[in-house]
Amino acid sequence: MAALWILSTGWAHTASRDDALSSYRRDCERGAAPACYNLALAHMKGVGVPKDPAKAAQLFQTACLARVPEACFNYAIMTSAGSGVPKDVARGAEYFRKGCDGDHPASCGALGRAYFKGEGMPRDDAKAAEYFQEACDGGDAKGCFNAATLHTTGAGVPKDLSRAAELHQRACDGGDLEGCFMLGVMHHQALGVRADAAKAARLMQRVCDGGEPKGCFNLGFLYLGGEGVPKDEAKAAGNFRVACEGGVAKSCYNAGLVYSRGIGVAKDLATGAAYYGKGCDEDVAEACFNLAVAYTNGEGVVKDAVKSQVLRAKACKGGIAQACAR
Repeated sequence: MAALWILSTGWAHTASRDDALSSYRRDCERGAAPACYNLALAHMKGVGVPKDPAKAAQLFQTACLARVPEACFNYAIMTSAGSGVPKDVARGAEYFRKGCDGDHPASCGALGRAYFKGEGMPRDDAKAAEYFQEACDGGDAKGCFNAATLHTTGAGVPKDLSRAAELHQRACDGGDLEGCFMLGVMHHQALGVRADAAKAARLMQRVCDGGEPKGCFNLGFLYLGGEGVPKDEAKAAGNFRVACEGGVAKSCYNAGLVYSRGIGVAKDLATGAAYYGKGCDEDVAEACFNLAVAYTNGEGVVKDAVKSQVLRAKACKGGIAQACAR
């Protein structure tokens, strides 16, 4: 389920929290929609009251119909996921529309995704593009990223890589790491913008520092080749290792290579083989093949012809022609 739209309550301690909840209940009963919204949040999270998704959904709907657009967004999320109410994706889309009509950018972005995926309504790329752009113009960084993606592929709008780059820049400026990553790729490959390896490297560093491992993976290649940054094999190796540990399987193969060959790190066949194993476990065929060779030669592992043959078969199946040779 997507994240709920939550406002800070500013509660400092239990007494003030309880006073606030009493005030929310009283004001909600009197028709104050923001109070109903805050009370819904409390029931959704179980803060000061029993956790009760059904009650939260009811209160979000009440606040939405009284024109609190954040409440429409939250009710739409709950309805789409079947949390506290029966699952109804079409009804969820209807409430995303209410939120968007109330100038809530995240609701416009969610409505765009519904149109793009055909969830609760017929798929319509042009409508998706319209609502992604509205979300972006309202300050929703993910809306900018999604609008950029459509301009990249030409889905619902004319294909325009320059426009896509502009939108990825806006997404990145708004804190969307996917936007930063794609902008880095575009500057590296001169897609819609001039080639700028230094900017690509800065963007990949930002993505990596933000906890997105594929940024570290690309940064490793830039350091290895000295593109946009001074060549630094040690930093390349470190980035490949971080990306592998972060779940980028292909980076495990690269980490295996740098340890097996002593590129930027002390040569360590056992560590190299271990990284090849991580990559092979995730079906990276090149890693399987190199690990098979390691078992054949006893490089970092105990020689084992049977394991080598099994790994060669897996690498062959994965498209490594050399592994298929008998």
